[in-house]
Amino acid sequence: MSYFYYIQNHSRKHVKLIVPAGFRGQIVLRESATGSPFSKALLPDGEEAAVYIVPSDGILNTLDLGPLESWHILSAEFSDGVFLPTYLQIASSGSRLKSVHLRSTVSVVRGSGEREIHYFVGTLDEFEQWKNK
Repeated sequence: MSYFYYIQNHSRKHVKLIVPAGFRGQIVLRESATGSPFSKALLPDGEEAAVYIVPSDGILNTLDLGPLESWHILSAEFSDGVFLPTYLQIASSGSRLKSVHLRSTVSVVRGSGEREIHYFVGTLDEFEQWKNK
């Protein structure tokens, strides 16, 4: 087995976002000294995942964004267990204009040192409307 193959398949961290059922709009994950830690879960393949559970207002204050700031595999689902595809997962399907999905929008470092990672949940049309507000 080549070194590259090993790194490609074993160095990525798994990160899972749990989003409130039916949620549409912006999600903000904010690193804060008063935030809560991410959870850990064992995936079916035996790998461990960092799990961030987004509250109903879409803003999660967490102690650590580290798993999202390194090479990772992102997955998402609604709190009722319904799969939420990422933009990259649906981009080649041709249904991206109609399908609800999770897309990364921006990462921010505030003057206070607080870091944020922003996402959007919705269709491409909803994203365009939100972006142009």
